[in-house]
Amino acid sequence: MVVCLIVIAVLVISLLLGIPMAIGLALAGLLTMFIEFPSMDFGMAMQQMYTGLNSFTLLAVPMFMLGAEIMCAGECADRLLRFIRSLFGHLPGGTAITSIGTCTLFGAVSGSTQATFVAIGRPMITELRRQEYDDSHSCGMLMSAATIALLIPPSISMVIYCVVANCSVGELFIAGIGPGLLFCVLFMAYEAIYAKRHHVPTTPKASAREIWKSFVDALLPLGFPLIILGGIYAGIFSPTESAAVSCAYAFLVEFFVFRSITLRQLLKSLINIGVVTAECFILVGTGQILSWVLSYAAIPQTMASGVADMGLSATQFLILVSVVFFIGCMFMDSIPLNYVLVPIFAPIGVSLGIDPIHLGLLVVVQTAIGCVTPPFGYNIFTAMAIFDLPYTTVIRKVWPYLAICVVGTAILIFFPGVTLFLRNVAFGA
Repeated sequence: MVVCLIVIAVLVISLLLGIPMAIGLALAGLLTMFIEFPSMDFGMAMQQMYTGLNSFTLLAVPMFMLGAEIMCAGECADRLLRFIRSLFGHLPGGTAITSIGTCTLFGAVSGSTQATFVAIGRPMITELRRQEYDDSHSCGMLMSAATIALLIPPSISMVIYCVVANCSVGELFIAGIGPGLLFCVLFMAYEAIYAKRHHVPTTPKASAREIWKSFVDALLPLGFPLIILGGIYAGIFSPTESAAVSCAYAFLVEFFVFRSITLRQLLKSLINIGVVTAECFILVGTGQILSWVLSYAAIPQTMASGVADMGLSATQFLILVSVVFFIGCMFMDSIPLNYVLVPIFAPIGVSLGIDPIHLGLLVVVQTAIGCVTPPFGYNIFTAMAIFDLPYTTVIRKVWPYLAICVVGTAILIFFPGVTLFLRNVAFGA
């Protein structure tokens, strides 16, 4: 109990004082060691930080991010956008539906919600304004659609979860297809209803010739998910190796085929990803310190015993996990939250007979929702930066999409087949 109070107090004070989360995590772990386990060798903390980073699977994170960065600087996003617009642009809410569909496809290429939001949001905001959508609605829709990138493989959040929970990245990738498409359909349905109620004008229907041309132009970008998932499913390479392949593919397509990036732009992308990777891995290392201290203090075992005494069913436990992560992601980055909470919840889920992949998908869904949830959702501040809009404008109409996300979460909890069907087919589980 004392350990939990120390950790919560340090993290809350760090958050209120604006101390970087990585420092707060390290302080929470080290202060707990100092107060509760003074005889412990503090050098163990550095060993644990190294252990947290010494993972082959984690190599996928910077490579997926680099691939996304290269594509953001190139033409892949624009080609995917033109293809989706040719299919759906003429429907009620066609421009918004095009945005959602393109975010879904680009998410299957990038694995990053921020990269997806920037790549699709920048060109689409002008189109949405032309179709008489107000900025608040456009921001809410684009921010939410970009979160599908964390559900559709490849997903950086899935990689982080699998590293912490020690489960299969390939299985979680395949399992994410169903939930990703579910959220895509739910968002599209809402936009169609909204457009009809508000009499949003439509655009002319594309001809068969225009659809075919846009499809041919998008063939190479559409090859990304086929290479990644096909390679993993066929056993040609591991998920980490698929990240390297997709990164190389992005470079070849943008630099040699489309000739849309220069060596100077490539160097800039490498520097950007180097900085982001350093920030991400510092969180991973300090998160590992805190996770290890909590395990040493037997917090997971104590909480598992407490949950067992509560007599929760598997469904009730999944609801509890979703609520805890939903609230946590409102205030904290998903990486440290995974390192703190997943070691606690994952063993309990196994004891209740819950498939670790099903539990992992629900955690990733809450991570995605946290990107657009006030007060500290990443996509909120990204929207403020790239659209030059105030905070209140950005969040004013995000609430319907959060409600849709809650409905989607409920569907995943009560109908696990949405998550597990493709995984079971692909891996014979």
